[in-house]
Amino acid sequence: MEFEFQASNLNTEFDLSHITREMITRHFYMAVDQAAKKLGVGLSSLKRQCRAMGIKRWPCRKLNSLQELIKHFQDENAGEKSDLNTQEIIRRLEVLKRQVEENPDLELPINIKKLRQRAFKAKYKKKKTVKLVLSL
Repeated sequence: MEFEFQASNLNTEFDLSHITREMITRHFYMAVDQAAKKLGVGLSSLKRQCRAMGIKRWPCRKLNSLQELIKHFQDENAGEKSDLNTQEIIRRLEVLKRQVEENPDLELPINIKKLRQRAFKAKYKKKKTVKLVLSL
């Protein structure tokens, strides 16, 4: 007995019309492979659908970085009344985060990249100081 392949059984194109941009946007904060699992599609299919919608890169790391930066500035002034400058930085970061959610391919401005680097260095120095104190 021979097995016959029928063209209808070899469905190489998946119907992803049920996946909307809003559905994809809700999963931007998780890794792309986790988002594909949550949406019930394959990784390649999700990436193909994203490219069709104009999303070139998955924005998970960019959004999480902005969220960490916001958290850094909120924690930095948690015990004391935050100054207007810090409040303005947080407000601008939140606006930028919403813009990235709407347009994941948005390039972060150079001043935000420098701010992120400064926050990372401050966090590293603080961590290093705590280890030094604990070792004494």
